[in-house]
Amino acid sequence: MNIFNFLTIASLLIVCDSAVISQCKKAGHFALTFDEGPINGLTSNILSILKAKNAPATFHISTQNFNDPNVINLAQSIAAAGQSVALRFPPQMALTSMSKQEISNVLDNNIDSFDLVLNFKPQFIRFPYRQETAEIVTLAESKGLIVTEQNLDAMDYTADANIVFNFQVAMANALPSQNSFISLQHDYSQKSADQLAVIIDMIRSKGYNLVSLAECVGIKEVTSTIVPSQTSSVQSQQPPRATTAVTKPTAGTQTVQPNPSSTTTSSPSISSTAKPSDVNNNADLNNAANLNGSAGRSVGSSVLSVLLPFLVFLL
Repeated sequence: MNIFNFLTIASLLIVCDSAVISQCKKAGHFALTFDEGPINGLTSNILSILKAKNAPATFHISTQNFNDPNVINLAQSIAAAGQSVALRFPPQMALTSMSKQEISNVLDNNIDSFDLVLNFKPQFIRFPYRQETAEIVTLAESKGLIVTEQNLDAMDYTADANIVFNFQVAMANALPSQNSFISLQHDYSQKSADQLAVIIDMIRSKGYNLVSLAECVGIKEVTSTIVPSQTSSVQSQQPPRATTAVTKPTAGTQTVQPNPSSTTTSSPSISSTAKPSDVNNNADLNNAANLNGSAGRSVGSSVLSVLLPFLVFLL
C-alpha cells in the first residue's frame, strides 16, 4: 500500500469520526425515524399504525413541496398526532457539489419554511446519503440543528427488501442492556408501512423502549398543538432570519432563499406549546453532543484504532 492510499483511507475514517449522532444516549432506547415525507396517501397510514400501537416516531420532512396545501396539512398532522417532526435536507441536492454558502442558504430556507408551517424551528436534520462533512455538521450546528444518522437501515428503498428480516439481522447480536438504535425507514415505502406493526412488536419483544429522537439523544423536545389546514401554501421568500449559534462541544464529546412568507386562503390554526428557550438551547445541544464519546465518534475511533497498526505495517 502506498502513502497516498493510506492517507485516503485515514481521511475517510476521520470524516466518519465527525460529530454525528447515530445511536441513543441510553441503552435500551430505540428511535424509529422516517425520511422523504410527508407523502399523500402513505404518511397518514404510518401515523395510523403508530397511533394504534401507541408508538413514537420522528419524521424528517422535506420542505420543497410546501407549495402543495395537502403536503402542508400532512406535515401539520404529524405534529398534531403527537409525533416528532425534524428536517430532511433536500435529497436531490448533492452536497459534494455545493459551496458552503449554497448549503447555508438552503438550510436557512428550509428552517424558515419549516418554522412557518409548524410554528417552531427544527431541532434535528438528516443529510442525504451520509454526505455531511465535519464542516457541514458545524454549519448545521451554528443554525441550532443536531445532525443524526442511523445505525439500523431498513433498506426499504430496495425493490426486494425484507424489512422485518433487516431489523432482525441488525438487532441479532444486540442487547437492550448495552445497545440502542436509531432506525431509518421511508414514508414512500408501502412495504415499510405494511410491516411497521410487526416491527414495533418485535422491537418491544426484545426489551427495547421506543422513544422520540429528542429523548433518544437526551434533550427536551419542542412540540406544538396544531390544527391542520388544507389551504395553506408556502410560495414566496424573504431574507433569512437571524439564527442562534450552537456552542461547540468540548474535546472528546460527540454530536455528529431566504426566510419564507406564506400566501394563505386560510391560515393554519396553531396553538404553540413550544418553549422558545428549548429550540436553540446550547446546553441541550451540548448535552446531545456528549453522545460522541459512545455513539458516532466511537465508530470512527474504534475502526481507526484497529486498522491503523495494519496500515502502518503495510506501508
